[in-house]
Parts: sequence; structure tokens; C-alpha cells
Amino acid sequence: MSEFEAPTDLTLCDREPITRLERIQPFGFLLAMSKEWIVTRASANLPNFLGIEAAAAIGKRLDDLIDPESLHMLRNRMAFLLSAQSTERLYGLKLLPERCCFDVSIHYANSMIIFEGEPTHFDAGD
Repeated sequence: MSEFEAPTDLTLCDREPITRLERIQPFGFLLAMSKEWIVTRASANLPNFLGIEAAAAIGKRLDDLIDPESLHMLRNRMAFLLSAQSTERLYGLKLLPERCCFDVSIHYANSMIIFEGEPTHFDAGD
């Protein structure tokens, strides 16, 4: 690094939304939905996390894929999104009764709702 370069602040990386939907880390999944909560894109690794094939998720409402209480919590958190660049996070969310808990992130990307999840490291007492 030259004396004129500012050091890179890597703490911003965890707050930056995914901008390329075809690139998802293998330790998590991604769903892109319309504003009506209908899945338009799903990561290929969705079966590893929610037990449903990505192709089968396309066209379904999120209501059909996750627990109603978790969906209610997600919708409530969407109300806190103040701008297109903001992201809401929930930790230790039980998306399905028979699956582990997830840390999730939700934000808008143009006309889509982007929902990302990865298994949580938080013990919700299950």
C-alpha cells in the first residue's frame, strides 16, 4: 500500500447486499421474490437448507415455504427498511419446524425482495 492509499475498511463488507444473484456462498441460500412475496429466483443449494428444490420454489409464495410465524416476523422487519440500501437481519429464526435455525438478511434490490439465510450459530434452545 502506498502512502497515498487509505486502508480498506472491511467492516463494511458485512453490510453490503449481494449484487450478483448468481453468486451465493455455499454456506447459505438465497431467495429473490416479487413484492407480492412470490419466489422468482432460488439458489441451487436450497434443498440443503429448506428441503425443497430450487425449481420447485419458483412461482411459490414464501408462505408456502416457511413457517407462518417466521414469515410474519420477516414482513414486520421489512417495515424498518428505510431505503433501498438498508438491510434488516434476524438471528436464530426457525424457518421450518424440522430444520435448524437460521440467521437471515432481507433487503430490496430494485423491484425484488432478497432473502438470504444461513444456519445460525445461536442455540435457540431446541
